[in-house]
Amino acid sequence: MDYIECRYIGFGHLYNRLVCVAYTERYPDIIRIISFRKANNREKKSTKKVLRTDWDKVDKLTDKTINYSDIPEVTEEFLN
Repeated sequence: MDYIECRYIGFGHLYNRLVCVAYTERYPDIIRIISFRKANNREKKSTKKVLRTDWDKVDKLTDKTINYSDIPEVTEEFLN
């Protein structure tokens, strides 16, 4: 599709799970989230190559070893 606005896709980790977010910048200080979901297997595989993340180390992380002070609360419904 041809969109008027520039759209971006980003990946990150939330509670030890790779997530994908699609967003656009509306104004200098406003970001509109288009989509936010768990990354699929293809995306997980491709980000491993690009990020060179030590996934064994990530897999060993526990809730007690991660600083969640700047992360908003996420419901169990999202994680399932």
